[in-house]
Amino acid sequence: MSCRVQIGNSVPFAYRLYLRAKTVRNLNRGRAKEERLRFQTKYQLVREMLQQLQPLLPRMAGVRFIR
Repeated sequence: MSCRVQIGNSVPFAYRLYLRAKTVRNLNRGRAKEERLRFQTKYQLVREMLQQLQPLLPRMAGVRFIR
């Protein structure tokens, strides 16, 4: 997944790797508990990227941001 910001030219802002739950389980199969990957939904990944972008955006009247 990627988040792109456009002011003039479009620039990539953030990337997140989305893995299906089944893929994460398969990758974690041989790992120690502290080395396991954590499954994140697409919603969680997008929310994380938008929260990272929020402080960089100017304040605009009447616009609500993610809490």
